[in-house]
Amino acid sequence: MELPLWLDWTITLILLIAGLSALVYGGDLFVHGAILFSRRTGWSQRLTGLTIVAIGTSLPELASSVSASIQGYGEVVVGNVLGSNVCNTFLIPGVALLVMALRVESAVRRIEIPMFIGLSVLFLLVVSDPGREQHVPGIPLYWNTGLILLLILAAFLYVLYQTAGKKAYIPEQVEEIAPWPRIFLLTSVGLILLSGGGWLAVRQIAHLAQLSGIASYALSAVILAVATSLPEISVTIASVRRKASSIMLGNVFGSNFFNLSGVLGVSLLIQPIVFQKVYLVDLLVALAGALLILANPYFRGYYLPRAYAPIFLSVYAGYLIWLFLRYT
Repeated sequence: MELPLWLDWTITLILLIAGLSALVYGGDLFVHGAILFSRRTGWSQRLTGLTIVAIGTSLPELASSVSASIQGYGEVVVGNVLGSNVCNTFLIPGVALLVMALRVESAVRRIEIPMFIGLSVLFLLVVSDPGREQHVPGIPLYWNTGLILLLILAAFLYVLYQTAGKKAYIPEQVEEIAPWPRIFLLTSVGLILLSGGGWLAVRQIAHLAQLSGIASYALSAVILAVATSLPEISVTIASVRRKASSIMLGNVFGSNFFNLSGVLGVSLLIQPIVFQKVYLVDLLVALAGALLILANPYFRGYYLPRAYAPIFLSVYAGYLIWLFLRYT
């Protein structure tokens, strides 16, 4: 029995919100449990901050992309990864700049931003292969590309570990030694919510694409990308409250690097993905934002001034308009 259109829309949106909520809440529970685990087993604050917390903010992207790859929605994987990077690069700093100027610390200028730029350029060279036939709409990416991306991620984490100070950022100071059952419960429930939420969100994105006539790539680059970037947004809010803007920018570009290397890398190990030529626009937008922030100290000092807020937000708004016009 076919549902009335209005009811189909309503159920789809409710299930989509439920899936996205499970993704975000599951990631939060898992990170909290993992931090308790690190305390229980005696991990250093630096190691915890650079592994569990750094990767934890990208867990929703990872869970939803792995689910999309398993279900055969390669365009959702790429839309989620690139859309999240554009959101992280323009929307999150743009909102923060409405409140305060953002300091671009030395470590962010020397490590996170240059390494993200380097990875983006390398990936750009791979997916814009000039040797392929012009009539071919995209280039297939296989497991070997995914493996290389994961090796690059491992090198990135090693560099961060070697260069970070002892006070790597942890969003919550957990001092107690939690019992093992509590740790197991938090991490297990977190993983269940991440897995179930990712599967549900991807299914509803695909169905919403059928209902609306908008490509699933565009929907994932906006709805899924913004929703899975909520952990980064929460870090931004905490950074603004603490007037610790360097934490926010480091988290933004660390997350961008993990999305492009870890999230896409794991997804490619599951199933090949065809990278369409049109996806290059999203990749170039995120890359341009990184170059803008990196070049800023040569013109305006080591702070992004609040006057940049309209620029960042306008670029993101223009990106959303381009997605709507291109994919409808």
